Amino acid sequence: MRMVDDVIEGPTFSLSKDWVDPSPGIDLVEVHYVWGPLGEPPDWERDQTAVATPPGAGPLPRRVATLELPRFVDGATDYLLHHFFFVAGGGGQTSTPVITEQVAAREVRYDDPESRYTNVGVAWTVGESRDPNYSLAALDGLPFSGHDDRAGAETFTPIFEFVQAVAPPHVFRGRVWGVRGQPVTHVFHLVRLGSPAGDDGERWDDNGGKGWRLTI
Repeated sequence: MRMVDDVIEGPTFSLSKDWVDPSPGIDLVEVHYVWGPLGEPPDWERDQTAVATPPGAGPLPRRVATLELPRFVDGATDYLLHHFFFVAGGGGQTSTPVITEQVAAREVRYDDPESRYTNVGVAWTVGESRDPNYSLAALDGLPFSGHDDRAGAETFTPIFEFVQAVAPPHVFRGRVWGVRGQPVTHVFHLVRLGSPAGDDGERWDDNGGKGWRLTI
């Protein structure tokens, strides 16, 4: 992961942070955040800012800020996220203490015993957030089928012949990211591309609308 002109190079994911106004008259709530390797202190000269706003038409005091985070820091999926809230209003301003959390990834698996699908995507949300995230899963025996982990590319490629050459049963493995100790809900995007029979298609497997829930 590199930062160029405050833009994250490489794949990212979204993480929401909630704020509840303690009293009327709050004009502005910001989340200031920075990330870094495990065991290292935060470098606040590199911090990012996200404004917390009402999530819908409902009344205050609840606000939500969406943080954009890298999936890898120095090549590792596990790293530290440091953040605090800056609050202005009522004739004054204040900052909360810094909160430090560990970002981590977990593997998820999709079994395709009929060898029907050429590509599998994983869509997930962290906690109660509605911010969607998406990653590609790799087929065991065909690692390049899920090549978005580091490059950031998330496009399906017509690899039907390569997939069919992999001995069954077919198992796709992907990753989801979140905060250590918090739940993640995910579903699978199932795609069949390049079939000579012309029966290409896609569907979502969402466990009957409930998705699958795990703890990072």
